[in-house]
Amino acid sequence: VLVGARPPLVAFNVELAPPATVTDARRIAAALREGGPEGLPGVRALGLQLPARAGIAQVSANVEDHRAVPLATLVAAVARHAAIAGCELVGVAPRAAFAGFPGDVPVRNRRTVEDALDALTS
Repeated sequence: VLVGARPPLVAFNVELAPPATVTDARRIAAALREGGPEGLPGVRALGLQLPARAGIAQVSANVEDHRAVPLATLVAAVARHAAIAGCELVGVAPRAAFAGFPGDVPVRNRRTVEDALDALTS
């Protein structure tokens, strides 16, 4: 029997403030993903247009190891290229993934693994 484990995958979206476009989001994603010019290790990223939110483009990222690339690092990297309107966590993330996260950047659906476990026991 072989058992493997990895840190939890964190799915995180960074919404760009207008006038940023989907072209900007794609360029930023290409620069930041692992293998790109600014390659963040273990980051997979795409640039998308949000159909439900006219005029808003986003960098959608999967962070394979939040210890190697905390969400604050991802947000700072995106902010070097475009203003940020806000962020969204998809699912849950370890509390440590938010270490050093800027207080002035809003995060929708900010739920941590620890909060979910606390809710089960209270």
